[in-house]
Amino acid sequence: MSIRQAGRWLGLITLLLGIGCVPGQLTISVSAAPNVNQSRPVYMVVRTLDSKAYLSQTYDEVVSKVIVPDTSVIHTGVVYPGRSQQVHVKVPQSLPVAVSFLFTSPDGAWQTLLDALVPGTVDIQLEGSRIQEGASTTSEVLPPEPPSAGPPAPAK
Repeated sequence: MSIRQAGRWLGLITLLLGIGCVPGQLTISVSAAPNVNQSRPVYMVVRTLDSKAYLSQTYDEVVSKVIVPDTSVIHTGVVYPGRSQQVHVKVPQSLPVAVSFLFTSPDGAWQTLLDALVPGTVDIQLEGSRIQEGASTTSEVLPPEPPSAGPPAPAK
C-alpha cells in the first residue's frame, strides 16, 4: 500500500469515526428496566436551561412543559418499560441540557442536568421510578454528590 493510499484510508476512517459525534448534537441512550414506572410508559423531556432554573423548577412545572412546550423544550418522547432507545437531539453550545423523566410516583432522581459542552453520547438507565444511580453519563449530573472531607489524614 502506498503512502497516498494509506493517507486516504486514514482520512476515511477519521471521517467515519467523527460522524457519531457531531458538534451540537447529543445522542441520549435510555435503557428502561421492566419495572420502570410500575411497568408503565414514562414521558421524557429534554430541554435547555441554566443550572439555577434547573434547581428551582418543580416537578409540576416540568410536567407542564409536556402539555404546553415552550422554547426551552427540544424533545419530548415516551420510554417503554423493558426497552432501550436512542434519541438524537440538536443542542445549543451555550446552555446545559436537562433530561427529565415524568414517573407516576418519582422515588429518587427523576432528572439530570448535562453540561453545555456535553460530549456526543449520554447513557441513562431507569429502574423503578427513578434514574439508576451510577448510570453512565458523559457529563456532570446535578445535584452533585456532597463534597468529600478531603484526603485521609496521614498515619502517625
